[in-house]
Amino acid sequence: MYIKMRKRDNGHIIILDLEGELDLYTSADLKKVFDSLSKKDNINLLVNMKNVSYIDSTGVGVIVRAIRDMKNNGRNLKVIQMQPQVKRVFELSNILFLIDYYKDENSSVAGI
Repeated sequence: MYIKMRKRDNGHIIILDLEGELDLYTSADLKKVFDSLSKKDNINLLVNMKNVSYIDSTGVGVIVRAIRDMKNNGRNLKVIQMQPQVKRVFELSNILFLIDYYKDENSSVAGI
């Protein structure tokens, strides 16, 4: 079980590319990154989940909390390119409607 994270800075948007599994064991690492980024002024966050092969309820909770924290600070967090099995977890949790989800990076950046 692992999660790799790579940050790309695109001006006022930070793109966070994730790879691996987002579960009980790896979610704490992502939470630390979200906490660090939420303290930065005038940024919006785009989370690329194209290479996330698995997510559990802990991972879902970390993402939902980060979305809430960003919105409370007047910023956006959008999710792109979820694998079908990952998207299904959000659907089964009945919280997909909470997420600004886009199929690709270009369409999500245009909406920020």
